Amino acid sequence: MVKSTRMEARRRAPDERGNVLIIVPAALLILLLLASLAVDAAALYLGQRRIADLTASIANDVVASIDLDVYYGSGMVEFDRARVAVRRSQQQASASDGGLEVVACALHLEAPYVTVTCEGIVRPVLLVAWPGRSSFSVAAVETVRAARS
Repeated sequence: MVKSTRMEARRRAPDERGNVLIIVPAALLILLLLASLAVDAAALYLGQRRIADLTASIANDVVASIDLDVYYGSGMVEFDRARVAVRRSQQQASASDGGLEVVACALHLEAPYVTVTCEGIVRPVLLVAWPGRSSFSVAAVETVRAARS
């Protein structure tokens, strides 16, 4: 009786050996898409971390470039020296980062705090040909308290 049910099942089911020829390429395409999403998510995270590091370094450079006695006394600061620090840090970041393009950095001074806001654009690595977004914008804000030693 067991033998007859097996024979009936084989007669009813079509030959399924060709299904692998369809499933394997489809699975490989799906795996490739998921891998490219993972790589681009990592690139986006790296761009966010780099813009945050850039913002922190600019804030620290500005605090290091100002005269703290004048800054604490009158709240005034030489903007030329602060702008030079911002420009220098932006140029260093643009030269070293291939995937991050720094768009703008804003500097706000209010004694005893220095606030720097930077915005940038991160381009995807593998999903460039995929229709949709060709870039992602990232931003970071850093506030540093200028303290006299």
